Amino acid sequence: MKYAILVITTASLLAVSVLADPPATAPTTAPVTQPAIALPRAAVINRLNFNNNFGGRSLEAQLRRFQSQQQSLEDLPISSTHRLDRLITFSLADGLLQAELIPSDLTPGQTRIGIEGSDATWLLQSQTVGFPAMPYLNVTRYDFDQTEEGQIWSVSLHRSDSYLSINAQGLGASATFHQSNGVAMLIVMQYLNGRNRPVLRLDGPSLLQLQADHPEEVRQYLLPMLSRLGGADLLRPGAADVYTVFGELPPPGEITAKLQQQLPRLESEAFPERDAASSALARLGPAGVQAALRLDRDALSFEQIDRIDALIDRERHRLIADPTAHRHDVYFLLDCLEDADPAVRVAAKSELEKAAGHRLVFDVSAEPKRRATAVEEIRALLKQESDTKSATPEPSH
Repeated sequence: MKYAILVITTASLLAVSVLADPPATAPTTAPVTQPAIALPRAAVINRLNFNNNFGGRSLEAQLRRFQSQQQSLEDLPISSTHRLDRLITFSLADGLLQAELIPSDLTPGQTRIGIEGSDATWLLQSQTVGFPAMPYLNVTRYDFDQTEEGQIWSVSLHRSDSYLSINAQGLGASATFHQSNGVAMLIVMQYLNGRNRPVLRLDGPSLLQLQADHPEEVRQYLLPMLSRLGGADLLRPGAADVYTVFGELPPPGEITAKLQQQLPRLESEAFPERDAASSALARLGPAGVQAALRLDRDALSFEQIDRIDALIDRERHRLIADPTAHRHDVYFLLDCLEDADPAVRVAAKSELEKAAGHRLVFDVSAEPKRRATAVEEIRALLKQESDTKSATPEPSH
């Protein structure tokens, strides 16, 4: 399988991708061959590997356009400053990616904004288009220090009522995630011999199905894009996923008690009371979802079950028909090594060692950055072992 980077090289940075208008029919999914233990390549936020097959002259031209874009954008004044998590909120609904612009008082049109803690250049375009009028949102992040081959220097989110797309741009290749009309597509292009050529094209009825069918490609290409925009957590297992798979892990007793206290309020005759109880459960966090999964539903009313299910569904980021099968899913287990709950990390490490057939060096109590580095090292190790096993011929009998 070819390597590629998340970048778009020839389209204007302010223009909507040519994929903005959905195709009349769904494209054919490219076949993906995976070894016995299929492991994703390391997906580094600032750099992704790809084949360097484009000419120096084309690269120079792209760099000149890049520098011209940088100069024009950095001359714009910053109109307002926001926290990223209070500007855009990402969620999943029916397996599809949702993105909402939180502030309601932004000036229509295109403007440069600031993001707290970010040195990147951000542009926001918010307006209504078409007839009948539909809201349109375009947020673009530019990292003008990412000018080497394989680095992402621009990521754009385009969203209207009928479609959503995320485009990543840089030098030499491109990636786009596009979602509309019940089809989710992931397309990677590379600039070869003077033309942009597709090197990967995958599709499915939803993002969750696309990730279930092609976990390696979604992690390698879509995760870095979402990371730049603050939505990476949606591609990692949610609390409902990990506590469904690791059903033996008990929730904290105090969390279970707090959940039990809210159950009568969930079926109150007063809607504000029911809504307040649901909000109280949401504030319990992942442990609250864990406790909700362990509830005995036989004694619950339809209203209580409906609100408990809503709590759980918000933290479901995987299609899990068979929890036992996910205990052998290397992709899932690697992601669980970065879970916030130490008990989940311990359980995932144990199952991953069974799948690998040997002990793995991983400190479940290390701080998050060290854990993330260790996970990528384990990912690379198991990928190497898998490739070696696949290349070794079976002994003749």
